[in-house]
Amino acid sequence: MDASGISLCREVGFDDAMCIADWLEDPEVRMHLNEMEGISETIREKAFNCRLPSYTPLFSSRGRFFVIRLDGNAIGYANLLQKGTAHEVVIVIGRKDLWGKGYGRNALNRLLFHAFLDIRTEKVLAKIKSRNIRSLNLFKHIGFRECQPGEETVCLTMDLSGFMKKAA
Repeated sequence: MDASGISLCREVGFDDAMCIADWLEDPEVRMHLNEMEGISETIREKAFNCRLPSYTPLFSSRGRFFVIRLDGNAIGYANLLQKGTAHEVVIVIGRKDLWGKGYGRNALNRLLFHAFLDIRTEKVLAKIKSRNIRSLNLFKHIGFRECQPGEETVCLTMDLSGFMKKAA
């Protein structure tokens, strides 16, 4: 599969919500995330109790939420959360069989274009668990710089000029 074939979709359907809840219950996926405890149960409860045609408002209440799709199927999700004049990026490839195949990189590049060129944010932040070596390497390779090393979580940042250098 070609990693360039992904799309970022704002629309979140019931099946997408269930996939996201499943991924958040997977210990192998969850160990790399900073999501709050019990979030998968909350997602399931809201999805089953609301039965809406679209769950986008539930997922977009704190930022710009996207379902990462490959050939129309959800493989992960991404979020841009506003933090003052910056935006924090979250990317999750929930399908473990697709880890290391470039889908996270492609999603990150698309999100950076959206953040800097559409939203016009000043900088993008990422908080990555220090044991998530694959993600740390990806963000650093794309041009993020460490702004706050931590024992459990590393904070990385990229500003517009750093993005433009990489995009050129």
